[in-house]
Amino acid sequence: MGRVRVALGLLSAVVAVALCVVLVDKYVLRAEWWQVRHTVTGEPVTPQREVGPPPGPLAVSWEKTTRIEHGAVGGYDGVAYRVAQGQVVTASGHGLEVRDARTGGDRWSYRRSGWSLLGWTSTRSRLVAYFERNGDRSDRVLVAFDALSGGLLWRREGERPAAVSRTTLRWPAGSDIVLTTGEKHRTLFGVSAVTGNRVWRLALPRGCRLFEGGAHPADGREDLAAFGLDCREDGKRRSRLLAVDPAKGTVRWDEKLGSKESPEVSMLDGVTLASDGTALRAFGEDGDQFGVWRGDGVCGDLMCPGVQTPGRLVVVYHPDGSGDTRMEAVDVPSGRVAWRRDVPAYAALAQAGGHVFALRPRLSEGLPPAGVRIADPGGGSRPCARRGRRP
Repeated sequence: MGRVRVALGLLSAVVAVALCVVLVDKYVLRAEWWQVRHTVTGEPVTPQREVGPPPGPLAVSWEKTTRIEHGAVGGYDGVAYRVAQGQVVTASGHGLEVRDARTGGDRWSYRRSGWSLLGWTSTRSRLVAYFERNGDRSDRVLVAFDALSGGLLWRREGERPAAVSRTTLRWPAGSDIVLTTGEKHRTLFGVSAVTGNRVWRLALPRGCRLFEGGAHPADGREDLAAFGLDCREDGKRRSRLLAVDPAKGTVRWDEKLGSKESPEVSMLDGVTLASDGTALRAFGEDGDQFGVWRGDGVCGDLMCPGVQTPGRLVVVYHPDGSGDTRMEAVDVPSGRVAWRRDVPAYAALAQAGGHVFALRPRLSEGLPPAGVRIADPGGGSRPCARRGRRP
């Protein structure tokens, strides 16, 4: 009888210890109250007008410094920015910071101690961030927020975002759906940005998987997402470009590319650009290729800058992979070249108020950085550059 009591006592002690371990892990080690630093706002934001910068020299309106987080995952220790809905979203391994685009004033932020932000995305009025615990990549979580206030909407553990860009830390989302993938990157899932629940599943074509860790292996807009695929056909590797409707989880179109390397994908309004190391290709709404610019170095080290204007695509590229730089306007969807001309090495393009704005990081060795030129997409006229000045 005494031995039975001893055994029962030991069993009770083991159960109590195990229960304590579970409770400590759940309510202390994994508790949000000490890991998370979260601020929100109730202030409205003034949307920016689509008119472009005013005439005259560029000047610094405001400036903020972001601390770089050197996390445990290599290649994801940069800082990315995006302007939307009158706000500037700053994403780094340290977390999210959202500021007023006009004043630079704080709006909301989110950080997790002991975790690294490795991706983020947005769709309509919602923003979703992806975190991994430092030292344990299997411990991961998606956290969703109201994009304007920063209010917490939901958390979902275990999900893996589909094809995060190393350069922007973004992955595709649209129509209130966040796109995720499985462990082997051979399946896409649609997760509701409203509730955090899975709403659809799509198996990738046989022999294909998502490119992971690329500079920009996927991109998306509200009604379409495009992914570079690493496919094996007849014993050979070849990349493909798959376009998916994020609302329904159906394939819109699927096109073969020209190499086995991970493509860089850029999604514009009605046009998808893909650079695969052999050429820059432009695809229309239905996947028809209407433009191609060939050359191993046609885009250089980064994706070719491009912008969509009404009925016309404007791109900057290196002809035949040479050291020269050219700006070209192509009619959509006919592919007819409207105009082309040699230009400086522009780093980015944007459009507003019927004009195309081209950013040149440095005008010349003797002049300060940040020069902007304005081009008329109808004829390619080029007024004088607007120069920046140092802060």
